[in-house]
Amino acid sequence: MGSVAAWLPDGSGEVLLVTASGVLRAEVERIVAAAGAQLRVVPDAVEGGRYWDAASAVLVGSDVRELPPRRRTPAVMVGLDGEGDSLWHLAAALGAERVAVLPDAAAWLADHLSRSRSPGPGGLVLGITGGCGGAGATTAAIWIAQAAAGLGARVLLVDGDPWGGGLELALAAEDNPGLRWPDLAEARGSIDPLQLSDALPVAGGFSFLSWPATREQPLPVAAAAAAGVLDAARRGYEPGGCGRGTGRGAAPYGGLGLRPDNSGGTRTAEGSSGRGAAAAGASAGGGRPAGAGEARCGAGQFPDR
Repeated sequence: MGSVAAWLPDGSGEVLLVTASGVLRAEVERIVAAAGAQLRVVPDAVEGGRYWDAASAVLVGSDVRELPPRRRTPAVMVGLDGEGDSLWHLAAALGAERVAVLPDAAAWLADHLSRSRSPGPGGLVLGITGGCGGAGATTAAIWIAQAAAGLGARVLLVDGDPWGGGLELALAAEDNPGLRWPDLAEARGSIDPLQLSDALPVAGGFSFLSWPATREQPLPVAAAAAAGVLDAARRGYEPGGCGRGTGRGAAPYGGLGLRPDNSGGTRTAEGSSGRGAAAAGASAGGGRPAGAGEARCGAGQFPDR
């Protein structure tokens, strides 16, 4: 098991703050640190012009009255509670896209800055559910994950059933180092996708997030924490996540509230029999991969990354 600190953001990505206010700077420093970014502070727009276009996000304090010429618009106008309507009028005059009134908007700003470092729409999320126990959802999910990884995609396979046998058993990877679901039970806010990827265990050429293969009652993971993990997975992986699970208490986790749609964002496959799972695996990439097996068997061995 890894520690929660292992997946915290590593500080890459620079945020530019233009302000001469020490109080505002102190507020923003704390928020940027929580977002896992680096902060550069300049007192005025003249000095800020040198770093403006290279910054991942530009924050302009409410004490600033002019911006450098021929620059992209600031992402966020930041001010303090009590400044009233003048903050909104100033934001409109400077062309800011958003306004953050601190400290009330601290959580929103941290999440916004974290997302600005990986602004892409993210990968596809494929949910695989079994119509009943033993239907083969675990096996099908492993087949699909390994087939996608074999094509060069970055894949995360998510264990969607806290009451199942544990995805790590099916992968014969219970000893592989990395975070499991209980390690993320207290996660709050936005999760850095690169750091999450680095902290997860790997088997068969893809990352996986599993419930521990124990007989102990699983530690519950809040729906908000699970949603944060899925969001980070979509931003950090190409298929985003192949969730497997059954209908019994799985929705907040590997199923992660997935619903089928026609937008290309989420797809759900439901297995009804072992034969159907085998067919799904064959269509995803051919024969049975080494190590694929039902969760209760724990058969086979995947090579390390």
